Amino acid sequence: MPEDEFRRHYQSLSEEGLRDIDRADLTETARACYDEELAGRGLSIERAPPPQIELPPEEEFAWVPLGTFIADEIELIRALLDAEKIPTTMEPPAAGNYPPLAAGSILSVPEPLLSRAREILAAEISDEELIAEAEAYKPPEDA
Repeated sequence: MPEDEFRRHYQSLSEEGLRDIDRADLTETARACYDEELAGRGLSIERAPPPQIELPPEEEFAWVPLGTFIADEIELIRALLDAEKIPTTMEPPAAGNYPPLAAGSILSVPEPLLSRAREILAAEISDEELIAEAEAYKPPEDA
């Protein structure tokens, strides 16, 4: 959708209508127009951070597979999840599977955080944000 259509749409919305929009669901262009409309109206939308789930001691929760990813994906995914305080662990592909990168590695998260981890991966994120997360990421010792 062209930028001017986003602008017209956001201008037509009530304050409540603007507040109902989840900024994380918007494309980069839509997000810029949305932010511009909020600023023009002197509004700020405060989103409550997702609830922090208090994990029991490690021996009391199960690690569950989030998915199988290649090396480049794992670095980015771990950076995103680390930023949200979601720990990860990685299992390399089976030794008999050659070449190993074709199969990827299994990335697991604590069971209580699986749905939140999936939400994070499903959210739209710009390439710039991904690069910044990956550059700031320090891999865990098991990497």
